[in-house]
Amino acid sequence: MLSAGFLILYMNRPITSRDNSTYKRLLRLNRKKYRDREKMYLAEGENIVNEALRDEDCIDLIVLREDMSSALRQLREKTGKPVQILSSKLFDEVTDTQSAQGILAVVKKRMYDVNDIKDRCTDAANILVLDRLQDPGNIGTVIRTAEACGYGGVICMKGTVEPFSPKVVRAAAGALFRLPTVFLETPQELLDFVRVLGKRLVVSKMDGKLAYFEADLRENVAIVIGNEGSGCSSEITAIADEVVSIPMRGESESLNASVAAAVLMYEAVRGL
Repeated sequence: MLSAGFLILYMNRPITSRDNSTYKRLLRLNRKKYRDREKMYLAEGENIVNEALRDEDCIDLIVLREDMSSALRQLREKTGKPVQILSSKLFDEVTDTQSAQGILAVVKKRMYDVNDIKDRCTDAANILVLDRLQDPGNIGTVIRTAEACGYGGVICMKGTVEPFSPKVVRAAAGALFRLPTVFLETPQELLDFVRVLGKRLVVSKMDGKLAYFEADLRENVAIVIGNEGSGCSSEITAIADEVVSIPMRGESESLNASVAAAVLMYEAVRGL
């Protein structure tokens, strides 16, 4: 059940035709080029829609599966947002989950720049840099962890999977609504951005001279999480202020990207 205090305005008759314009639009938003064109994306699931409803300006449309509508009629207050109901078959075709929860929202992309992140970093907060990460689950999990660690924003370097894909949005569990995300093309742009923010650029590699706990990662750092297979690019490593390692025992050669990111980022809250 969605949080008390919200009444979803609904239409009595569900959409059943694949020729319907709303259904076609929802299908298109599963593809990046249409998300870029419309500056919208899909946020699926009860908890994530609740998170989006905290700032109703970001919601363009709420969509329900027909078997959800009766439960939502119990709510009492209006959001003022348009709502459409899809037949169960069409709703399940729009989503890419095995067990869809029956509710999703079309959400407006928020576009940020250096000033937006600078405003969030006034208390010496760290920022997260994603360098060509490819796994949507990793990206969403890392962004969610960054918020939990008090980070002020996220930088996505060229080659990183778009953070507004449905799988990333689900894994981020609402963090995308709160953490400003900036997209950069080149290592030089990254270095300029980090310098404007007054942060140190920190890269993790197996041959880093310092163990991560020997470096000061608590504040004013931009921590780079590299590609799952090849790690951080040589170009970004070359401009880093510090290269650290995560000591490992046994025969494992590396950690999962989201696990390594959590180890590094939680240095920001160690000792608090």
